[in-house]
Amino acid sequence: MSLENAIALCKELDVSADWLLLGIGHMDQHKERAEIAPPYTELFAHLSPAAAAALTKFIRLIAADS
Repeated sequence: MSLENAIALCKELDVSADWLLLGIGHMDQHKERAEIAPPYTELFAHLSPAAAAALTKFIRLIAADS
């Protein structure tokens, strides 16, 4: 499945992309963050699922060290 199709599926089903693609969090977590969209959010749409997962993991590691 292409990333574009995965995003379209998440939008249609109204589920979190993290939950659907990476198994992270819960399916409604995107609704909690919808009010505050960081400027880099749309950049994730241009990444492969593997790159998005790696970047997410890296960000979580940095956040855990803070």
